Order: sequence, then structure tokens, then C-alpha cells
Amino acid sequence: MKFRAQRADLVRALQRIQGVVQGRTTMPILANARVQAEDDRAAVSATDLEIALSDALPADVEEPGSISVGARKLYEIVKEVAADEILLASDAS
Repeated sequence: MKFRAQRADLVRALQRIQGVVQGRTTMPILANARVQAEDDRAAVSATDLEIALSDALPADVEEPGSISVGARKLYEIVKEVAADEILLASDAS
């Protein structure tokens, strides 16, 4: 997966799902967000098994795909980046 998006759009999407993401849980996957890129958009989603939330944002997708990543950590990193555009890439096989 590889895509470029505006930092403000990505921060907004990640901020919206923070209320659903659980910090401490017996199921560590619930602390993650799913980031999916396809066509001309990226989607960020999370669930606590009772509520699910997903948000889409425009993106320049070079390689479609999806990953699961720590939601709070990704939010903190993206929020602190100074650039206007962010490249997110995963080389997971």
C-alpha cells in the first residue's frame, strides 16, 4: 500500500476514530486502525466491537492495499509532521 494525502485530511480522519479506539483491552487489535487505500481515496476505520467508525479522505493512491496500525501512535506522528502532504507506505508482503 502506498498513497499521498493532505496532512490536515489525515489528521482529521484519525482524530475522529480516537473515541472508538481502546487503549487497554484484552484484544490488542482493538487499539489499531485499519488504513485502506484504493482508487482515489483512503479510508481509516476502527471498532470496539460495539461501535465501528470509518472516515474517507481524498488521496493519490500509487499502490492499493490496507494495513492495521496503532491508531493513537499514527495519530500522534501525523499530527506532529510539519509537511502539508504525507506519504504513507507499507511494504508488507
